[in-house]
Amino acid sequence: MRYNVERLQQFIISDTGFVFDPGTGEILSTNEVARDIIQCLKEGITDTEAIKTRLLEVYEVDERVLDKDIREFIPMLINLGLVSFDTQENSI
Repeated sequence: MRYNVERLQQFIISDTGFVFDPGTGEILSTNEVARDIIQCLKEGITDTEAIKTRLLEVYEVDERVLDKDIREFIPMLINLGLVSFDTQENSI
């Protein structure tokens, strides 16, 4: 599954996990994994498997746990209107 992350491109992410939306002035507080998921999306890594592969290089975590984290966090971003499904992509 790929995502459209145009709105995330303007976000500023701190090393400590704060995410600033200059468009609204909102600040989100995230954990390290959530911060890195957002960073992947900003860098154009919008495929869930590619995000998982990238994060498995960084974190010593069970792949199933990380997969669950990604699949729970991205819908939160969708519900906040920060990410949308990429309608150009047909793969899941």
